Amino acid sequence: MRDSLKKLYQQVILERQKSNAGFKKRDDAEIIIKAYNPLCGDKFNIYLDFEGDKVVQASYHGYGCALSKASTSLMVETIMNKSVSELILVIEDYLKKLRQDHEHSEELVKALALARNFPGREQCTVLSWDALKTYLKNKTDK
Repeated sequence: MRDSLKKLYQQVILERQKSNAGFKKRDDAEIIIKAYNPLCGDKFNIYLDFEGDKVVQASYHGYGCALSKASTSLMVETIMNKSVSELILVIEDYLKKLRQDHEHSEELVKALALARNFPGREQCTVLSWDALKTYLKNKTDK
């Protein structure tokens, strides 16, 4: 693996994607959001259950590269027990941290942020987040 790619695929990303945290297929979920990147083939279903406007259960299932899987795992963990208005803020905060050097970011977010230096790889780190953002935008616009 080239040195630059080794730098991108840091241990924290590889460990997160292998952990399967949040990886669970749930056909009975209240909401199923599809996230698909036709350029690289990453494809996830994001499963959400709400109680009122708060996420009470979140998981994902599908396939993708280490970056997209680690990012999606982080997302389903991060959005637990958040209201719809909090979700929008969480997504915007994550996207902002990916696009800028942010010293207060957790180690995994810092590692994922390196993808912005690799054409085509940044999409892997935002795929599921963008799908959730689109769903929320459509939900609040109605």
